[in-house]
Amino acid sequence: MMYRNLPALFSALLLMISVSVQAQNDNLAQNATASASTQDLAASNAIDGDPNTRWASAAQTDPSHITIDLGQQYALSSVVIHWEAANADTYQILGSNDGGNWTTLATETGGTFGDRTDTINVAGNFRYVRMNGISRSAGNEWGYSIWELEIYGQSGGAGSVQTLQAEDYINAYDTTAGNTGGAYRSGDVDIEASTDDGGGYNVGWIDAGEWLEYTINLDADTYTVSSRVASDIGGGQFTIDLNGSEIVGTQNVGNTGGWQSWTTLTSWPIALPAGQHTVRVKVQSGNFNLNWVRFEPGSDGTDPAPQPMWSDEFDTIDSNSWTFETGGWGWGNQELQYYTGGDNAFIQYDSEVDSNVLVLEARQENPQGYECWYGYCSYTSTRMISKGKQEFEYGRMEARIKLPQTQGIWPAFWMMGNDFDQVGWPNNGEIDIMEHVGFEPNLTHGALHGPGYSGDTPINGTHDLGESADANYHVYAVEWDENGIDWYVDDINFYSVTRSEVEQYGNWVYDHPFFFLLNIAIGGSWPGEPDGTSQFPQRMYVDYVRVYQ
Repeated sequence: MMYRNLPALFSALLLMISVSVQAQNDNLAQNATASASTQDLAASNAIDGDPNTRWASAAQTDPSHITIDLGQQYALSSVVIHWEAANADTYQILGSNDGGNWTTLATETGGTFGDRTDTINVAGNFRYVRMNGISRSAGNEWGYSIWELEIYGQSGGAGSVQTLQAEDYINAYDTTAGNTGGAYRSGDVDIEASTDDGGGYNVGWIDAGEWLEYTINLDADTYTVSSRVASDIGGGQFTIDLNGSEIVGTQNVGNTGGWQSWTTLTSWPIALPAGQHTVRVKVQSGNFNLNWVRFEPGSDGTDPAPQPMWSDEFDTIDSNSWTFETGGWGWGNQELQYYTGGDNAFIQYDSEVDSNVLVLEARQENPQGYECWYGYCSYTSTRMISKGKQEFEYGRMEARIKLPQTQGIWPAFWMMGNDFDQVGWPNNGEIDIMEHVGFEPNLTHGALHGPGYSGDTPINGTHDLGESADANYHVYAVEWDENGIDWYVDDINFYSVTRSEVEQYGNWVYDHPFFFLLNIAIGGSWPGEPDGTSQFPQRMYVDYVRVYQ
């Protein structure tokens, strides 16, 4: 055929025009290495920048592929193939991070015989890129022949989100032999097909002590680091290291509602340096699935807003997150109410916040005839806990609440250490994020209770709302880490305590997971009993509870 002996002048001219259009970006393939399943002409010819040289596979061999090793992961955007006349009718563009397990990025069909240029848009973070020729174009009696193969993308930085797919690890440790899920690749890491958005695969059957390792290229920027997780049990914990240093502290995986019911955990923004880095996901406790880890840089020089790693927006009362505690034994404070098993809690729409809210209602009635420590119960109310379902160590914990207000009322949003059943109170620790007592209409309080500083604890602070506690919604929060705790109302930091200050009174017992409590108590040693001025029913409205880590 005549085309086999052309000096390729016309083809070279077209190629040079195309390359000049792409010159505004870096062709990643020109700094790479190439290999091929077969080659009549060297694979390196396809990435040498010379429009007069080409790679050619062995004749009439289907499939045939050429593989480009970029040397590191890049966030890919497009692949440009300058075909010689002996081209493909159908082919794939594949990506990999280990050269052995491949993800299909694009499938192209309908190619016709003759010189042409294909531009294929792709997405994903990969080190290896492969053109896999499946079938040759009609009239192609030879093989697959490429003048130049160009690859475009970014190494990271502003505007470039980099996602590390969990199954594309470069190194890993797994406590059990074999791939339990049997999907995607061989090895000991357990992988299964995912039904999350976008499909693909996820790592599952995760156990304590395991780790997964990746490489990533970043520009110097401020990033949020997100992780896509699912669990039917809860209790999973992991951290994320960059080059051996922890950048994301303990991430707590709650019960998401199923092994394929996915949620995203998001870190606070963190400044990271430019360069190629090693990322390691280290598991402290298992029973969760991991789909991906994502690095998202700031936009226009600003930090991206953090997203809660867990929240309850209270469209329903979720039994996967909350349990109703019941009883009228006084609860250690001579309280007067009987806590019912859900009769005093419900969801309603509140136009003030334009959303559904949880309502906890304290009533001066006892239609079920409950008995309390003092006899027939005069009041009923609600106490909800997330013990064994949603437990967290460190972070920002907040709730948007409108409080009840009358003499004798005692609403609270607080946390208890999850080792309560083992060590008892106060050795398990208690963090009172918000308490209000009716005889102080405008005030709320925050406090710690632990060994040596419980009950009438010296570790407490008070905030003046400047209005009655039942006038409006307010956001009550703590920010808690291994060095101390800060209390906030509407982002006003009204009280702080350091670990060393706590240790002047007793042990610091705030280095393990805690669970939430929401309740309205009536009477007791602190607020005193209701009197002739008290009005019932009283309601506590909870718009949401959120956790940021």
